[in-house]
Amino acid sequence: KSDIDVHSEMYPAIVAMKERLGTPYVEDKPYILCEYCHAMGNGPGDLKDYWDLFETDDRYAGGFIWEWTDHAVLAKTADDTTYYAYGGDSGEQPHDGNFCMDGLVYPDRTPHTGLLEARQVYAPVQFIAIDMEKNQFTLTNKYDFAGLGHLRCSWLVEQDGLPVAEGDLALPEIAPHSVATVSLPYQVAQNVCGTWTIRFSVSTTQTSVWLPKGSEISFGQFDLCEKCKAEESPSTTGLQNTSGSKLTVVETDATVLISGRQFTYTFSKIYGSFTSLLYEGTEMLADRPAFSVWRAPTDNDRNVVHKWVEEAYDRLVMRAYTADVLNSADDEVVLKTVWSLAGTIKKPVIRGEVTWKITADGLITMTADASVREGLPFLPRFGLRMTLPEGFEDVTYFGYGPHESYIDKHQSTWKSRFKTTVSNMHEPYLKPQENGSHCGTDWVKVENKLGAGLCISSDKAISINAAHYTPEMLAKAMHPHELMPCKETVLHLDWKQSGVGSNSCGPELLPQYRLSENSIHYVLNIRPFAAR
Repeated sequence: KSDIDVHSEMYPAIVAMKERLGTPYVEDKPYILCEYCHAMGNGPGDLKDYWDLFETDDRYAGGFIWEWTDHAVLAKTADDTTYYAYGGDSGEQPHDGNFCMDGLVYPDRTPHTGLLEARQVYAPVQFIAIDMEKNQFTLTNKYDFAGLGHLRCSWLVEQDGLPVAEGDLALPEIAPHSVATVSLPYQVAQNVCGTWTIRFSVSTTQTSVWLPKGSEISFGQFDLCEKCKAEESPSTTGLQNTSGSKLTVVETDATVLISGRQFTYTFSKIYGSFTSLLYEGTEMLADRPAFSVWRAPTDNDRNVVHKWVEEAYDRLVMRAYTADVLNSADDEVVLKTVWSLAGTIKKPVIRGEVTWKITADGLITMTADASVREGLPFLPRFGLRMTLPEGFEDVTYFGYGPHESYIDKHQSTWKSRFKTTVSNMHEPYLKPQENGSHCGTDWVKVENKLGAGLCISSDKAISINAAHYTPEMLAKAMHPHELMPCKETVLHLDWKQSGVGSNSCGPELLPQYRLSENSIHYVLNIRPFAAR
């Protein structure tokens, strides 16, 4: 039995924390984590899971994220390039490499996205939906001493990520640690389509020593409803009328050439994938699409990555066993590939079949069914990797943004329609790693300056990533200045990507955030569109 006043631990698993409360030396003491949620690189990813547990019992007294700032030394290369140096960069031995860079902010105090995640999870004002038919929500004041009179709350209703209505919501003057019910003065009409959301934003009304007036301190977003899909969507706009047009198919031993009024697509029977998507004179591919599971390891992957490499996840190659024309008609062509992902001298990690259906208007529908070999470590990701030509820089997506989001790290993001560029989607971690993905994405458009490009959607929300770096480039580089961006756009369309967690020092990634499924069914709609 301990004689100290509190019980404290470092990086316990959540299951272990639940068990700990029943032990004699903890049951009557505050339980505080002196370190948890190791904020190294792209993380932490399990912050909300801890706080959901903290809220269940008064004995949970919270914890301390390790740590505030990345510790690195401003240095210069021989050619006068400025960068942040870490362990080993000065030739010293021994050293801990980049393990000194585990903060919520960069060395210059620029916030990591992990700090934005912490801010939202810690937010002093929080909303919970209780009756969506009546548009009723609970509002919790988590301040210890203050009311809510010093704050302003605004609301915004969006349809498919576009604003429809907005206004202010009067905050009730509720006591600290108290809850009130509020109602939204807006009702979605019955005869509308699309995904409708409401976003509450709580901001300051006065300037303080730590925040200027108008700064957001908390938000909450909820689905008002999801009705029939809009007839006019980003994947159908801008198409020419193709009624009466017919497809032409020319097949050789090595290729299948599919042509319509607006397009010519070339399919390789050797690789089981497209080698060219020529639409209205614009080439949409710089390399053939292929399935992929590898991501540039995050700092929090540092323990599991050894298992991934042992199973050759970092060097898998897509092999086509057969590639055939399954059906050919005037209005549609269906191609089928039997494939696997395997590394040298290793059994295939995944085996599957994929069909590619092409219709007369140029739409490609990919349907993949795959099986993951039993007994493998969970996958970093699974999805289709496409490489688009130089100039495909503008990105619009309907998913979680505006900054990077992952299945276990998206509390600080909200679902909406965002416009950005491929370059701006990159998060420059001082040890390059997986970054810039966006989970919960319904559709994404990538286009060039003339307005030609691809719009991709799925039957279920996916994770997307657009970058000027391949995972292999990121994994090889030790510092950002060693990265040389490619001119092409590397587009990942992931059925699922595993979470980021905090396993650089903390517990293993929680099971619900792992891509551990053995059976995968994946549908993508790939829509080329012409220049404006």
